[in-house]
Amino acid sequence: MASTTLRNCPDVAIAATNIEIVRLGQPLSVNGTSASSPLWAGFTALVNEQAAANGLPPVGFLNPALYLIGQSAEYASSFHDISSGSNPSAQASFNSVPGYDLVTGWGTPKGLSLINALALRMPLHPPLSAAAIQYVRKYDCDSGPVAGAVATYMVGVSGGAAPFSYHWTADLPASILGSPDHPLATVIVPPTGQTVTLHVTVKDAAGNTLTTSRTDTARDPAQAARISAICQLLEKLREVRLKWPIYVNPGDPAPKSHPALSSAALQHLQDLAEDLKTNILKLRQISGE
Repeated sequence: MASTTLRNCPDVAIAATNIEIVRLGQPLSVNGTSASSPLWAGFTALVNEQAAANGLPPVGFLNPALYLIGQSAEYASSFHDISSGSNPSAQASFNSVPGYDLVTGWGTPKGLSLINALALRMPLHPPLSAAAIQYVRKYDCDSGPVAGAVATYMVGVSGGAAPFSYHWTADLPASILGSPDHPLATVIVPPTGQTVTLHVTVKDAAGNTLTTSRTDTARDPAQAARISAICQLLEKLREVRLKWPIYVNPGDPAPKSHPALSSAALQHLQDLAEDLKTNILKLRQISGE
């Protein structure tokens, strides 16, 4: 089992079989760490050459930088991740998995991308860790996508290296207007009771991808209108309560700074309550209750 506090090995990997070299003027095929270690040494020489060409010092001990890259959004563009295979032995057996493992470490270098990341000390970004689709409300009391209307959705991303690209798709009967390559997508909502299912694949500048989905049920327009009306009335009642605090306990007189409600204010409050009652009754009729 890999330790989260102590040094593990291997740190990285590279080709170790069928390596052709020339020794004393003669071609020779070599295998194992005797071949892979010189390859990494040569790769590190290229890293230092790139650093020197840009007026930077040699990279020195690579491990801190390698592990930072391995835990960043730039991992996929800097390493070939080896996620299959194993190294069974009499003492222990380890399997390759996505990311770091005890078979190939972080994997093998991706040439110039890793050279630049190490030599130029390029800024690292958190890994692309999460994405979520949200329905964009047209107003505060918008309760969701309405049948036959156009709905807007937005995807939010956590981590990753900007800029991002987006590929949206929708399951029938919903359909996307156009083919947006940005975090917003507009959808034609299907008939009442049917579903709106959206999928979006987000890709960051380092080549990492993440796919997420969301499903909503198309709302009946009349029902949605009543729910919106009730919501707006409740908001107005809340405004009344904030403007004129209502004391329901006769033993607790209102502070002098809050005079009693005027007849006009009381009428306004009564009208709002009646509108609320009417809309709730109509909503129950629409819902069949």
